[in-house]
Amino acid sequence: MIAIVVSAALVASLLFAMPYFSLGALKSDVPVRIFALDPRKYGAGTGDDGEPITMNAVKVDDLKPNSFVWFLDPYGKTMKTLLANSAAGNNKTSITLDSKQMEQFQNRDPYEYYMLIRLPEWLGGGSGYHDGTGNGGNASSNENNNSSSGVATLRAYHSISLSDKCTAKYFPDEGRTRIENPCAGDMYRPWDGFAIAGPAHQGFVGMVPSKGYYPALQMLRLSVDGGGYVVAFRPDNNPRGDGVQGEGRLMSPDELAESNTKMVLAASQYSGFALPFPATMPPDYVLGWIEPNYNSGRPAMSPGLPEAGDVNRLPLQATYISAGGNQATTTIDAFPQK
Repeated sequence: MIAIVVSAALVASLLFAMPYFSLGALKSDVPVRIFALDPRKYGAGTGDDGEPITMNAVKVDDLKPNSFVWFLDPYGKTMKTLLANSAAGNNKTSITLDSKQMEQFQNRDPYEYYMLIRLPEWLGGGSGYHDGTGNGGNASSNENNNSSSGVATLRAYHSISLSDKCTAKYFPDEGRTRIENPCAGDMYRPWDGFAIAGPAHQGFVGMVPSKGYYPALQMLRLSVDGGGYVVAFRPDNNPRGDGVQGEGRLMSPDELAESNTKMVLAASQYSGFALPFPATMPPDYVLGWIEPNYNSGRPAMSPGLPEAGDVNRLPLQATYISAGGNQATTTIDAFPQK
């Protein structure tokens, strides 16, 4: 089944004059703990109601597959101030803000917001996922301290969209499972933050020239400390590395192809067999995303193992996109094996 959707043409981005390296990137790369905000009240763009706020350090298994939490930049002004005023500093597992800290929190900058996402099960978010190296995806790990699932199941992205600097958010809803910008319509996949739709996908990414590259959200490299808590490394502030806040990062064609190959491997591990999804599709399509085919409407079993399939799960489909925004969808009617 092939579906084609045509969108507007790509235009070139402006050149930038300012260097994107900072002294912070030259400092010792010692990771610090991530402290999650209460997603019910203190997400990006919401108002504060004056109630006490507690931020909690996060363990991998605190997040269920296909979910996310907000957290503030662990290297940003607000968290530095809050941790400096806490007796245990980076060894704390929670921070309950007093009146003075509440005032500091209320003065936070929107650019300090990040999302910590646990991937959907079909992209490696399940407890049995491994990538064969111990770290997986774009996450860096400490194998001795990982939980059974490890940081390979997690991704951390800056929440500011690339095209218009609006706050983007992860939507775990059926048929979405992507990061969306409600203002300009940008969409980013959770696997690696690659812009799969909207102005950002077409090259409207602020001051960073994207010609020949694929725009993606800034990411944070993750690990797990000796206490089992998720920690983040200081981003390198390099558009060809971890990326820049609000400007994102740039993936080369080879990097995107490698990331796509890993994404297919993760989905294949979930399915129990090698999925026939290529990283690219002639003439100029690249793999955009993998998700269940919610329109399938009929059960099927894994090939060769008619008793092993899970008929409650939908087949996976891959969507391919071009730089101009065209889409082609291919579906395999084969279900994950138990």
